[in-house]
Amino acid sequence: MCNFYCTDWNIKLAFNQLHDVGEKLKMSSAVNLLICLCFISVHSEEVLVCTNNGILRGFSAETVLGRAVQFLGVPYAKPPVGPLRWKLPEPPENWDGVRSAEYFGPSCPQKFTAQLTHIYPKEFVRARIKNQKISEDCLFLNIYVPTMVVPNRYDPLPVFVFKHGGKYEWGSGTEYNGTFLALQGNIIVISFNYRLNIFGFLSNGEPELGGNYGMFDTVRVLKWIQTNIRAFGGDPSRVTLGGESAGGVTVDIFLSEMNQKLTTR
Repeated sequence: MCNFYCTDWNIKLAFNQLHDVGEKLKMSSAVNLLICLCFISVHSEEVLVCTNNGILRGFSAETVLGRAVQFLGVPYAKPPVGPLRWKLPEPPENWDGVRSAEYFGPSCPQKFTAQLTHIYPKEFVRARIKNQKISEDCLFLNIYVPTMVVPNRYDPLPVFVFKHGGKYEWGSGTEYNGTFLALQGNIIVISFNYRLNIFGFLSNGEPELGGNYGMFDTVRVLKWIQTNIRAFGGDPSRVTLGGESAGGVTVDIFLSEMNQKLTTR
């Protein structure tokens, strides 16, 4: 059995979400209410969170800096395959029951070339090729939260969103473990995949194939955060977007008027 912590804030959150989420999950209202009301004790291995799309099961892990909670492979958009290939990302579909968020999702399609060995050590490149799962169904994010009992309504945590680099050709959010940054800064850290190469940036100049789908994937991540981060104890009004290499270069684009309500810095 799991131990649960409950607060008045959780109760209000659950009732606000129950109408939208509970019926879609096709579970009994009693079970939905119990899960939405509560977070499993951080002394347990598993942590359940009720999002707008359904219930996620993450896990807590002990580190040298303390205990942190991870939710890995969380879908932030529909799979960009078939008719959705080379289209703007759409919100993710709801799921029934409890979805495991204990493993990374696949990385977006990418080609590993000899050029990589001029940038990274050969051992790193070999390990990357060996361990990486690749699929077009790759629009997933990863959430790292400091020791979480229940979200604090009056003092939610700031959020740092990290966008990986790789010349728009390779890389993924799985390469960066946000646990230590989350614990050191007492913040929520989010990494994510976005479409690369021809899948993310192909354009023929026509409106039907305008390109920059990898950029719009980032916008979809930020919208997902605005909708769901409160459930993890985060503050949607304090979202910082940063990145490395190509990921850092594109951050300036998200300072535009279109994205003003999605990030604060």
